[in-house]
Amino acid sequence: MCGIIGIISRPSTRPVPESAELLGLLDQAVAGSTGAGTLAEIAELVGACDQLLHGVPGVRAMLASRDLVAGITARLDQLDAHVAATELLIE
Repeated sequence: MCGIIGIISRPSTRPVPESAELLGLLDQAVAGSTGAGTLAEIAELVGACDQLLHGVPGVRAMLASRDLVAGITARLDQLDAHVAATELLIE
């Protein structure tokens, strides 16, 4: 028996996220990592940014601004350092 499956995509109805919104979420996460923020709160902020970057709108946001990509990378590097320091405390 043979079956043909077709996948039809639809254009996204979600707007392209603004750089300020994306970097703002990550800035809050970085601030939480240096202050009294819990790992759960930091993860929630990073997750919100991640959700905005999903799909075509997120790709369009990153393609529109090299500064956005560099800004995201810099903030994620800071968060990665915080996670590594926290892991050392656990060991």
